[in-house]
Parts: sequence; structure tokens; C-alpha cells
Amino acid sequence: MGIEEEYDKLKRKHGLPEFKAMDRDFEVSAIEKTGFLLREINANMMEKLEFVIGILSELIQPDTNNLASMHEFRMFDDDGKKELYDFYGSLMTLHRKGLSASISGEEKGEVEFLKEFHSEWKGIKSKMAGIVGKMGESWEDDTVSKTELGYLG
Repeated sequence: MGIEEEYDKLKRKHGLPEFKAMDRDFEVSAIEKTGFLLREINANMMEKLEFVIGILSELIQPDTNNLASMHEFRMFDDDGKKELYDFYGSLMTLHRKGLSASISGEEKGEVEFLKEFHSEWKGIKSKMAGIVGKMGESWEDDTVSKTELGYLG
């Protein structure tokens, strides 16, 4: 039996989101083993979440040895930095729920995390698109670049 069929069984049992939506966002069809399908899907979700958290971590606490993070950090005013931190906190809360579900290995916890994360993901993607856009804009501003290059030279 294929991944989609196995997922459909779980979908009926637990009221999970549609397979196509899950596959588009979390590459469910790329999972090779179906024995622990919920756990594998959640691992894919956690990987996406950790990627986003990593980007925000660099913005909130830029490494002085990383020119990119220092440069992009300057695009956010105090209100923007607070908003980043609040968003980071909500993502860390979600991450810890996923971690807890992973550690317990209980189907109920895995289902709850999958549903919650899936429902939050669209908003997370939208918010990250704005943040990444602002990060990209930082490289279009020549005045900041010239200041940094003068400092480095």
C-alpha cells in the first residue's frame, strides 16, 4: 500500500487535513516507510519549523562574525525586533509541542501536533515571506553597504 493510501486511513481515523495539502507543504509522498507515518510527517514538519526558527534566531541575535545577519538585522526597528521576538516565541512554543509529541511517541499527541502545526503553517509562511522580503531589501540599500564596507576596510 502506498503513502497516500496509508495517509487516507489515518485521515479518516483522526480527521487529518487533505493529503495534497500535506504533501505540498511537507513532502509526505517522499516518505519511504509507512510503519510510523504520523511520526515521519511530524519529523518533516519539525524540519520546516526548525529552518524558520534558525532564520529568526540569526535576526534576533545576530552573530558579529556573520556579515549577512548583522546587515539584515539593521532593517528592523525596535517595534520590528519585538515583533520578531514575539513570533519567535510562538514558534518555539509550537516546536516544544512537536518535541513533546515526538518524545512521547503516542498517536494522540502526534495527531494533535500535526493538526495544530498544519493549521498554523499558512500564517507562518505568510509572516516569513514578509520577513525574508525585508531581509532581501536590506541588500538593495547602498548606504548601509558602503558604511559596513568602510568599517571592514
